[in-house]
Amino acid sequence: MNEMNELERIKFVPMNSTNGAITTYEIYLDSFVHLEGGDILYVQFPPEVVLTESVSCGIGDTIYGLARAECSAVGQKLIAHVYDLNQKSGRFIFEVHGVKNPPSFRLSSHFDFIYMQTMANFPIQEIRNTDDIHVQTDTVARIWKYRQTQFSEKYNDESSYNI
Repeated sequence: MNEMNELERIKFVPMNSTNGAITTYEIYLDSFVHLEGGDILYVQFPPEVVLTESVSCGIGDTIYGLARAECSAVGQKLIAHVYDLNQKSGRFIFEVHGVKNPPSFRLSSHFDFIYMQTMANFPIQEIRNTDDIHVQTDTVARIWKYRQTQFSEKYNDESSYNI
């Protein structure tokens, strides 16, 4: 076999859709390939979707495919270990905490280099075309603080302001 199996589907859903918010993302992972406890998912996040220093993983209120996930980040690369699987294939859902949303309503760049491997570094599966894997926020962030600077203090002089 010259190629890894193709990962059926992956989806990233922010729990708070406010621009620039630090929030939790749900990751939906659909796999027809059998997974084992300890398998590792790697995802390169786009530059607009920032993995903070406090990134961690968890399971939501409903257990869907696995009962435990652990995460770390190296720069913008998420490394997620899946454990305590209650099925071998199908849909798996877990949460990534400490992700900063894009700063605008624009569609983010695509997530990239999405693949899985075993704890022994044996390749399992990958997504070959990540062009359609994006996130987009839809809620304006509040401006809590601002500073106004006047560039000219001359009487009757046209001024511009930096806000």
